[in-house]
Amino acid sequence: MSLQVDRLRKAYGDLVAVDDVSLHLAPGSLTAVLGPSGCGKSTTLEMIAGLITPDAGTVSIGGTDVTGLAPERRPLSLVFQKPLLFPHLSVERNIGFGLRMRREPKAAVAARVAAMLDRVQLVGLGSRRVQELSGAPPPTCSPLPPRWR
Repeated sequence: MSLQVDRLRKAYGDLVAVDDVSLHLAPGSLTAVLGPSGCGKSTTLEMIAGLITPDAGTVSIGGTDVTGLAPERRPLSLVFQKPLLFPHLSVERNIGFGLRMRREPKAAVAARVAAMLDRVQLVGLGSRRVQELSGAPPPTCSPLPPRWR
């Protein structure tokens, strides 16, 4: 699907985070958004994903204006630079979150979650919370190698 962004703008009081950004991405293209810290990269991507409402401009996907649609109603995903997991959900619930938001049938979600757990060798650990996933015992000795102690 193509992505068309026309004249996006977002301001927070007197601070204009994004001003008059337009772009067109052809289906199947790969694009990197680069720039210095604070130039509006994340804000632009979050407006495209529907996480932030633009003050002006439109976002169209496949020729359909999605500017007013909720994030879960848009046929795209946003992957943050630092991946985030929901700490209050189990590993299984984190894996299946997007599928549930798309209202996939419960059996299909369960099957896909099981397949993903198998793929990353976490079978049997899906009911754990993400902070319980390591399973490693706490260190009992100095973290420094013997030659540095």
